Amino acid sequence: MEKKEENLFLWNGQLFIKEGVYTGLNISFKIKFPNNYPNSEPDVCFNDNIFHPLIDPVSYKLDVKYIFPKWTPGKNCVIQLLFKIKDIFINPKYFCITNSLNEECGKIFCDDYIKFESIIQDDIEKMNKKNNNNEINIDNSDLIKEFKNIFGKDKGNICSKFEQFENYFLFKRNHDDK
Repeated sequence: MEKKEENLFLWNGQLFIKEGVYTGLNISFKIKFPNNYPNSEPDVCFNDNIFHPLIDPVSYKLDVKYIFPKWTPGKNCVIQLLFKIKDIFINPKYFCITNSLNEECGKIFCDDYIKFESIIQDDIEKMNKKNNNNEINIDNSDLIKEFKNIFGKDKGNICSKFEQFENYFLFKRNHDDK
């Protein structure tokens, strides 16, 4: 008997990097939330291959478990994940990793930075050529509006704002599934 895949909530995202070795990167990704989110971490998968130690070169999946070794509800949330998705392309501490999904990438960074940078720039060039031929139409306007509404307020600390947005996300997810 074939096991039925559990229903997942899916977000599409687009990332533009404007600093560091990945400058010029314009990459799409999907975040798949399991039914038991926030008790389990979401999966992140990029639509294209980009040379990075935390990204599997075959499946394009991000090693979320490396970033969040023990996903803890109430402590870890989707907002943190979004910040980390960007951070892995900017912060060099994520480039020298040799015990994740693309060990070769981390070794090349440590042994031959010029080669590392060249591979990345080639990937970015190929990806941008491909993506310029494909129009991307993702409507996250309701989430963006709510994010601006919550984070544009003067009152409240940043943690309570993250919690408000997380609650909005969970409410929307539950109502979109029906």
